Amino acid sequence: MSYTAWIDRSSFQPSVSKLINEVRNRSQRHDLTIHSLAAGIKEIADARYHPGEICNGTDLIEILSIGLRSRLGNNSASAVKGNILRHALRLAYSEQQLRNSDPGKASRNWESRSLGFQVLQQL
Repeated sequence: MSYTAWIDRSSFQPSVSKLINEVRNRSQRHDLTIHSLAAGIKEIADARYHPGEICNGTDLIEILSIGLRSRLGNNSASAVKGNILRHALRLAYSEQQLRNSDPGKASRNWESRSLGFQVLQQL
């Protein structure tokens, strides 16, 4: 999916209608209607899920990459491509810093509640 197709570069805001069009254009499912996708998005929004339950790491990196090219910075697209940004963020923390950080603690707590899932290598 192209994140730049539905996230406005200048405002750094998502467009639900553009997101729906992007999903429909990229989907193999021809039965998806604009109405059903909009209803699904509204249902998720109304349920008030924590963003971490809806957005995965790839989504976050790609969206951050767009922001770093426009709203959050003025980097070139090649300087903050998803794979480059992903690598830079992995290098940003030492293992000990990650272990003691709020995201590190939250990840370990989630892992302990989610049998069989491991996000971080055991340090």
